[in-house]
Amino acid sequence: MADLALTDVNLNALNVANLVISGEPVINAFAKPGSIQINLSVSQLISDSPSELAFLVGHELGHIAQFEHGGQFVLTDLEQDADLFGATSMIHAGFDPYAGAGALAKLSMVSGPAGLLATGFDNLADPHGSLTTRVDSMFNTMTLACAQFVISEYCAAYKLLIHPNFPATAPLSVTARLERVPLRGTH
Repeated sequence: MADLALTDVNLNALNVANLVISGEPVINAFAKPGSIQINLSVSQLISDSPSELAFLVGHELGHIAQFEHGGQFVLTDLEQDADLFGATSMIHAGFDPYAGAGALAKLSMVSGPAGLLATGFDNLADPHGSLTTRVDSMFNTMTLACAQFVISEYCAAYKLLIHPNFPATAPLSVTARLERVPLRGTH
C-alpha cells in the first residue's frame, strides 16, 4: 500500500488497534486511537459475509491509520478515504472487494425509513456521509485501489479466478497485468 502513502503508518505496531466487541444495540462500528469497536448488531447485519465484515474492519483500520498519519491519505472525505483503505486492505488480504458495496448497502437499508438505528446515531451530523453516495462511489474506490501497483496483481488474480466472466469495465479489471499474474498452485 505504499502507493497510497501508507509507508509512514505501522498497523503492525504493538497495541495500535485493540478490537472490542460490544453488545450495544446500535448498528455501528467505530475507531478511536488504539481501538476499534464493532457492535454485535452490525456484525449480525453482515454476518452472512466474511468479506463484508473484512471491509468493515478495514474501513475502521483506515480511521486508525488516519489518526496515526494525521489526516486523510488520498481522498478529501474522511469516510471515503477510509473506504478506500478498507477496499485496498481487503483486496490485499484476499477478500471479495465487491462486498464493500454490499456492507454499505445493508447499512443504508437499515438507516432508511425503518429507523432501526439508534436515535443517537440518527441525530449525528451524518459523520459517515451519505451511505447511498458511498455505495455509488465504490466502483471508483475499487478502480482507484486496483490502480495501485502493489494491489493490481491481487485485483487481476481475483477477477481471473472468481469473476472471470465480468466485463472488462468492471472494477478489478487490470487487463495489462492479467497475463503476468500467476495463479495459485500453478507455476
